[in-house]
Amino acid sequence: MATIPPPSKNLGDNRGPEITQSITVVVVLTALSLIGRLFSRRLQKVPLAASDYTIILGWLTACGMTIIIYIGVTLGLGKHIEVVPLEDMTKILKSTMASEILYSITISATKISILLFYREIFPGPRFAIATNIVAAFVIAWGVACILVAIFSCNPVNGFWDLTIPSKCIETRMFFIGNSVPNIIMDVVILTLPMNKIWHLQMQFKQKLIVSGLFLLGGFVCISSGIRLLFLQDMDVRNLTWSYVGTAFWSVVEVNVAVMSACFPTMRPLLQRTIPKLLSIGSFSFGSQKKGGGLVPCENTHAFRSKDITVPQRVPGPSQGHVTIPKPAEVQYVNIIQRETA
Repeated sequence: MATIPPPSKNLGDNRGPEITQSITVVVVLTALSLIGRLFSRRLQKVPLAASDYTIILGWLTACGMTIIIYIGVTLGLGKHIEVVPLEDMTKILKSTMASEILYSITISATKISILLFYREIFPGPRFAIATNIVAAFVIAWGVACILVAIFSCNPVNGFWDLTIPSKCIETRMFFIGNSVPNIIMDVVILTLPMNKIWHLQMQFKQKLIVSGLFLLGGFVCISSGIRLLFLQDMDVRNLTWSYVGTAFWSVVEVNVAVMSACFPTMRPLLQRTIPKLLSIGSFSFGSQKKGGGLVPCENTHAFRSKDITVPQRVPGPSQGHVTIPKPAEVQYVNIIQRETA
């Protein structure tokens, strides 16, 4: 017997087009940010690092997740469940599982990329241990979420086959349980380099700017929080209709995560295109006392630049000393702050 919808429900409503239009904008911006990151590496004349390869992986899985949402819309995502044929509903549920797997891979890959980038610019055994611990949690949680997504029903095909008896984890609670730890890990990763940055030899204004570049990842936390709000309102009895907000913000979250991982590396490109906006003044590490000075230093680290100079102690009558930041830190901050000639 057909279900009679309540008077407030219009079975002709379709929220699908609003998803695809909005997602397209986000996807284009993400692709541009990745291109900008890779082109910045080219401008620096350095090879791609491990952080670049992991963010490329994250971008590819984010694209896969986006394609799944597009396909879902053609099958009936955005419509009321009463008007979606059972065959299409089965395909939507299969795509939902695939989307959750890709979501976990993307979020994990972007976090690992950021942590690897931290390792490249902030050397040191203690910081390396801290990033390794966080990375271990990220990988372990990502693997756990993938396994739960696959085996959330017993039997497994009970997730998408509504005609067989099965026992499944409550879908909404699974999504929420996935989101909360990810938000916590995002906050930890965002704050991880702050102590390093604020102990660098630079002006207060410059510390704020460098910190701001890293804290752009806070947009991921905002996207995750909004997604969590939509998860609270998701109704599995009308999944194709109520899942729209969650699907949209899931795609936004993974794409914003990729963009946030790319922004701190794009300084060379942005300085070429908008140098006046990004120019924040000349800068030098340490102090120049009598008997000391700035000596050119060529370093073969991945972030080397002909414009980079590192203060060195030179023999002289003065016993004053110069604080010498680690080479990788020197080079990254110079890249961040270098004036356009």
